[in-house]
Amino acid sequence: MDVADAGEKAPADLKPDEVQVAHLTGRQAVTMAEDDVKALADYLKAGGFLLAEAVLGDRRFDGALRPLLGRMGAQLRPLPADGDLLTGRMTGATGYAIDTVKFKPALLAERIGRQRPELLGVHLDGRLVGLYSPFDMMYAQTGCDAWGSRGYSEQDAQALLTNIFLFVSSR
Repeated sequence: MDVADAGEKAPADLKPDEVQVAHLTGRQAVTMAEDDVKALADYLKAGGFLLAEAVLGDRRFDGALRPLLGRMGAQLRPLPADGDLLTGRMTGATGYAIDTVKFKPALLAERIGRQRPELLGVHLDGRLVGLYSPFDMMYAQTGCDAWGSRGYSEQDAQALLTNIFLFVSSR
């Protein structure tokens, strides 16, 4: 799988054969017209995949994304610890075994005793069609620091993202 930036696209312009993974991210509100919500759901039903994450782990995005997914008829469920994405054992690909992770300083106190990654599967019509991380991965994997970042350590963010892209390319 080649990973390339397809640029910003409206939900109606997402086609699974052109955009395998749609990245939805933000820090605050997520607003979409009903037509866009339907178009995103149609993209997912047609085989597209959604990777959603809260930039810097911003709680406001979490509070806005969940109702949006509900409008699509999608449900969020925690990923099983023995599932493909966390064990790294996928059909035709081997990723990282991820049982525990490290977090950025702003998230450490909140996660004491909870070192498992917090990834939620986005399910639509009984199928896994996406993933949601309430903690930052994309920015965290760059190794750059940001004040108040609630994300994974650089290495763990890279491992999680690697597994996600291997999973999508092997399904």
